[in-house]
Amino acid sequence: LEYDLNLNLLERYREVGYIYAKAGEPDVQIVEAPQGWLLGFRKTKQQYYLTIPIEEGEQFRWGSFEVEGIDTFEPEMVKAGYNIVPGEVINYARLKESNEELKKLYSTNGYLDMTVIPNMNPDGESKTVDMRITIDEGKQYIVNRIDFSGNTQTRDKVMRREFFLEEQQLFNGTLLDFSILRLNQLGFFEPIEEKDYEVIKKPSEGEVDIVVSVDEKSQQSIGLSGGVSGLSGSFFGINYSSNNFRGMGQRIDIQVTTGTRSSQFMFQFTEPYLLDTRVSLGASVFSTRERFDTFTQYFGLVSESDNIELFTRGTTGVTLSTSYPMWRFAKLSMSYSLQKIRITDVDDLYKDFAQNQLAGFAPGGAPLDQIFRSEITPGYVLNTKNQFWNATQGSQLTIQVPIAGGPLGGTFNIIRPYVEYQTFMSDSMFSGGRNTFAFRARFNHIIPFGNLDSGQPMQIPFFERIFLGDELTIRGFETRSISPWALTRSLRLDSVGSPVIDPLTGLPSISENFIPVGGDTSAILTGEYRMPVVGPLAIIAFVDFGTATILRKDNLLIFGPATQVELEESTNNVWRASTGAEVQFLMPGVNVPFRLIFAFNPLVLDSSIIVNGIRFPLEEERKRFFFSVGYSF
Repeated sequence: LEYDLNLNLLERYREVGYIYAKAGEPDVQIVEAPQGWLLGFRKTKQQYYLTIPIEEGEQFRWGSFEVEGIDTFEPEMVKAGYNIVPGEVINYARLKESNEELKKLYSTNGYLDMTVIPNMNPDGESKTVDMRITIDEGKQYIVNRIDFSGNTQTRDKVMRREFFLEEQQLFNGTLLDFSILRLNQLGFFEPIEEKDYEVIKKPSEGEVDIVVSVDEKSQQSIGLSGGVSGLSGSFFGINYSSNNFRGMGQRIDIQVTTGTRSSQFMFQFTEPYLLDTRVSLGASVFSTRERFDTFTQYFGLVSESDNIELFTRGTTGVTLSTSYPMWRFAKLSMSYSLQKIRITDVDDLYKDFAQNQLAGFAPGGAPLDQIFRSEITPGYVLNTKNQFWNATQGSQLTIQVPIAGGPLGGTFNIIRPYVEYQTFMSDSMFSGGRNTFAFRARFNHIIPFGNLDSGQPMQIPFFERIFLGDELTIRGFETRSISPWALTRSLRLDSVGSPVIDPLTGLPSISENFIPVGGDTSAILTGEYRMPVVGPLAIIAFVDFGTATILRKDNLLIFGPATQVELEESTNNVWRASTGAEVQFLMPGVNVPFRLIFAFNPLVLDSSIIVNGIRFPLEEERKRFFFSVGYSF
């Protein structure tokens, strides 16, 4: 109570100019509490009533303001930092914050002993306070030694190259904070906190020693994984990972996974500091198989909770990448990828759309197993997150512009600009910094360019279009279920390729199919409130909001005979929203969470479509419960 009165209650008064506010002795009364209504719990209890007398006094404003004792900086710059304006109401809290900011400013120039001596002269008649601040700058320090302890595996140079401070240079408190953040971003150690590093001053020599103690995480792991997820279906895999190979900061990832909807083989190696320069170099080889299903609740088209298995895409390729730091936390990157794509198991209702479109890329036949992507990807990343995964502070901006085809060759020409922004803030208001607010905004767009060999404008291949809905995008919706839909009309053909004649009309019979075609643009907004419970257990409240839409409506053309595609406008640019909660358990050794997800969808697609003369409702489910493995972002 005494703490609250002096450091909380009266502090609020001093923030609005009541510098003489006082709290009197609390009057405490003990009274009998009302009896409870529940049988067996009617025991009478006592309650405390507290009455606290307050003397507010008069409200004071700033009078004159002077600063003296400054040699290192311009006095006017320091005065401007305090933002004390004569005539404004006094705010002691802002004055303290300004003092701390001034100390940080001096620490950037090696002044660790700088002190601020305020001299306040209140005038009771004018209700003003004249302020004079005297600054004792003290001694300037240089860095003598930077030492690390606890790194039994990680080489000293791997840690030292993340430091902005250097030995025999001026000490800089801001650069020390940045250096600790960079070490945390490596992911090699348990989070390094303020208690884990020390600045040891040697006043007689004008030097400081910096000692950083770390607790290394497991640097390599071999694991088995298995389970069910929206993206992979039922899956089983084995993986090897080393994020600090040989203690040199190199990264190796090997993954072999097989599942009902996807399988993957991948080998990746990254050298973050090639030949001890600031250039990174990475290479990977991979082979994947992805079965693209569209789960749906569109009654009358498929059974409830069933799905449409549209097609399977297999990809084999190699990627080379490099990056170079442009600023403390910013990097420019460039990568090149060459891939061979195979399309198989195309569903009958999707075949007219898919194969007839592919015919445009290779006139005379659809190259289902001879599709090549040759792509270069320039990128930019600005990352101030305090951890690679499960960050609690900082932000990350990622911009990429993959360009496939054109002078690079390949089967198709498209540009896929991608922007994602993540930000993380500790919740100091409700949880005292224990919980975290996390936000993400992501935007994708696909732009075709150039012409096909036939002279037709380049189209976006159906296997490149955007589908949303899964545990990584909008959680309450089934995998790839968020998409614009279109009605295709094509001639029914017999076994020899001749049109089937309708006996009632005597005209060629028309087949209508209602299919998801994917968007050329997507936007996703995500908000999470992350609450650690105990140990590896956490609860996360989330809101996902987004859409996959078609802006280039003329890009749904196909090139096969007598087939038309008509976009169903009621399914285009329909925003979805999902809200709910996750229970996460961080699995030991794997360092990824197992997730139980409960979702309710306040915004869904609610429309109808006429297919073959029959109207069918388009109804997406409102509730969903499922489990998955991995982080959302």
